[in-house]
Amino acid sequence: GLVVDKKVGEDEGIVKGRADWRKYRYLELDGNGVSVMLVEDKESVTTGVSCCVNVGASSDVIPGLAHLTEHLCFLGSKKYP
Repeated sequence: GLVVDKKVGEDEGIVKGRADWRKYRYLELDGNGVSVMLVEDKESVTTGVSCCVNVGASSDVIPGLAHLTEHLCFLGSKKYP
């Protein structure tokens, strides 16, 4: 499940410009420590996702795992190429 980092709630501890109207929220996945930044922009008509995985092939426990993760994160589908 998702666990909200108690130190950083909505817009707390997040550095942003004075003209930035967006709402930000930092979450941390329970168990594996993956961090997530949610950005709410009610004026936007689109949705986007970005991810950063701070490991690579040299960190593989199973050969090819980093490459598989890359494909899981970045390959599209017929509907969303």
